[in-house]
Amino acid sequence: MVLAARPSVGKTTLGLQIAQNASRIGKKAYFYSLEMTAKELVQRLIVGTGEVSTLDIVTQNVEWNNYERAVGWAVNANLRINDRAKTLDELCTRITLDAQAGNCEIAFIDYLGLVRYSDRQKTQAQVIGEITARLKSVAKECNIPVVLLCQLNRESAKEGRSPQLFDLRDSGSIEQDADLVLMLERPRDDMGTTI
Repeated sequence: MVLAARPSVGKTTLGLQIAQNASRIGKKAYFYSLEMTAKELVQRLIVGTGEVSTLDIVTQNVEWNNYERAVGWAVNANLRINDRAKTLDELCTRITLDAQAGNCEIAFIDYLGLVRYSDRQKTQAQVIGEITARLKSVAKECNIPVVLLCQLNRESAKEGRSPQLFDLRDSGSIEQDADLVLMLERPRDDMGTTI
């Protein structure tokens, strides 16, 4: 599955919330982050509860009862975060081992553009194709869903329209390998201006 959006629209937040909700209903969710540290993601989950704010944490002006409630709500044993796997091989190995160990029933990768792949002979489109094909293969071998976050190119925003499949950055194999593509966009006002 692919979850796509322009930068700062909320891909990571939505992916993390889906992983958190899956973990709450008993699914073992693994969030592989190539962009943020595990500490930053946990803080984002805690702030997402609404019990404490980022400002409270930064200024150390936290009501500890609220913080404990937020941690209890945000974190559980079924949700794990890996911020160390960076290459395609590392990701595929970790997902496979975690799934075989029974620790991963759904995997999230944040995000496609940061997956390292070192074949200098291939074009960017070929590299993206190799990454999506390998991740699809891992999903099938492990019999788990893999949710791959990726960015959209700028064309839809420039043209003031909703994103289409061809707006996937370095498109081609992404939509070919994906079973489902979800695209996020910012809401627009009555004049068509992004809010």
